[in-house]
Amino acid sequence: MTWYGEVTSEVATVKLDPHSALMSHQLGAIFEDEQKAGRPALTSIVTHKYGDKEPGKGFYEMARTLGYRFDEPYVFWAHRVQGIFKLRGRPDRCIQGQYGRRV
Repeated sequence: MTWYGEVTSEVATVKLDPHSALMSHQLGAIFEDEQKAGRPALTSIVTHKYGDKEPGKGFYEMARTLGYRFDEPYVFWAHRVQGIFKLRGRPDRCIQGQYGRRV
């Protein structure tokens, strides 16, 4: 898991603010690329550092733009995170189940 500020601190080619439109655009493009490749949303592991420690509203907006339908945003997000752990090396922390449905 990581947070927006940590991601921006790793970007060296442009000055990137964690709450900027450019950051949202970049995360959206990554989400879209991962969805097209049939993988769970890598961007699901990028969250607020404090408070709810969930992704911002842009994550859910992009998911809906990509055709995902869900009634419980937290459950949708949690399944994406579990999918990332399973795919990228944390299978001991995964729950069994579907990653969500696309319509």
